[in-house]
Amino acid sequence: MEALQAGFRKWQKAGRDPGPIAHFVEEHLPALLKANKLDEAEAVLDEALKRVRAMVP
Repeated sequence: MEALQAGFRKWQKAGRDPGPIAHFVEEHLPALLKANKLDEAEAVLDEALKRVRAMVP
């Protein structure tokens, strides 16, 4: 999660909007955590981080 937040900060410094990725995480993560589906929750964070890193120079 810290790496994802760091990526969001880099996006913001570069003038990019991390909103779409943040929305993706917010849409999926809470329900998975509530259902104790930790592997799936981790996969959501991994996908979000992958998307952030693909767009950070």
